[in-house]
Amino acid sequence: MELAQSMVRAALVFSLFCTTLQLDPSWVLRVIDGDTFLIRNAGITNTEGVRVCQTVDGRKAVCVNTPESDADSPDERLQAAAATVFAEEWLMAGPFTLAACQRDSFGRLLGVVTRGESNLGQSLLDSGHAVLYKRKQKITPSP
Repeated sequence: MELAQSMVRAALVFSLFCTTLQLDPSWVLRVIDGDTFLIRNAGITNTEGVRVCQTVDGRKAVCVNTPESDADSPDERLQAAAATVFAEEWLMAGPFTLAACQRDSFGRLLGVVTRGESNLGQSLLDSGHAVLYKRKQKITPSP
């Protein structure tokens, strides 16, 4: 029990710190979709999921959202495939920087991904492959 509590405390302390990683394309194991990819071990686990975010107003990181590959609509699946190819090509074009300070509820790093003046999140937005992520409102049934 003490070991588990120590591990939880260590994870909490780790989550309070921001990290900036200089990564080569060889670190990318797989692009899951346009806004999410896996990298080789950058921490405690063998792989790390990364959700692509964008800095808004020079300070707040807001994630981008691309269509899901398992969408019901054939059009959305095609858009998802295009966003995935776009992200793969961007990530494979050369070394990049990943700056992350938080994780989402799935344990993915919420990261701003840049290469020089180019930003993956902004590039996805500019190309029409993504929109800024907006948390879905929970609908509470009326009594």
